[in-house]
Amino acid sequence: MKFISPIFFGISLFFSPVGQAKLISKVAGAVGSKYLTSREVLISSHLEGALYGDAKTFYASLEKLKIDTPEYNKEVNNTLLEWMVSLEAELFAVSSVTEQSLAKSQAEISKKLLKSSSWNELKPTYGEIQSLLKRKVLAKQFIRFKIDSSYVPVSEVEAEDYFKKNEKTYKGFDYSAKKDEIKTLLSRQKVDERLQDWFNVLQKKYRVRNLSQAN
Repeated sequence: MKFISPIFFGISLFFSPVGQAKLISKVAGAVGSKYLTSREVLISSHLEGALYGDAKTFYASLEKLKIDTPEYNKEVNNTLLEWMVSLEAELFAVSSVTEQSLAKSQAEISKKLLKSSSWNELKPTYGEIQSLLKRKVLAKQFIRFKIDSSYVPVSEVEAEDYFKKNEKTYKGFDYSAKKDEIKTLLSRQKVDERLQDWFNVLQKKYRVRNLSQAN
């Protein structure tokens, strides 16, 4: 999804018990008048990896995630998308997250991230985890709802026309052999287009901005 060009940036300071200020967070983006911090982005990325990532690779990818890298900018986009979709989900009450499911997910997260040095450095509070976890789960539920409701059947004419226009790709195959595959592909493309249109509408509605590139 595209975001508006950043026009603002800032930093947050944390004061340690001995009075020394340590830079721990920068403004990464905004949804309306509320700002997303780099700390939230990093916590959200760890939650994503623990709950939905590849168990064999997610530790390594999290340890390499650094602020002001292309990978980080992608995570900012993902976190902003989750935020605006979760706001829409709450508005229309089409998704819900129970306290029991959040507690179960948090237990799973704590177990999986126990040995992650980057997670332990963040020292996220219970409240931070619960807030970002609820936002993430709500967004995923609503996106799944939109995907299911956006399905459009692909006609025989559309599929055959695609087959003819991409004859090099399907060289050596009859249309009948690839018909179902093509219909699935075209259907997914239509769903992706509808989702992207929806994301664009939400971006404007909630005034979503990626500000990380300005830092």
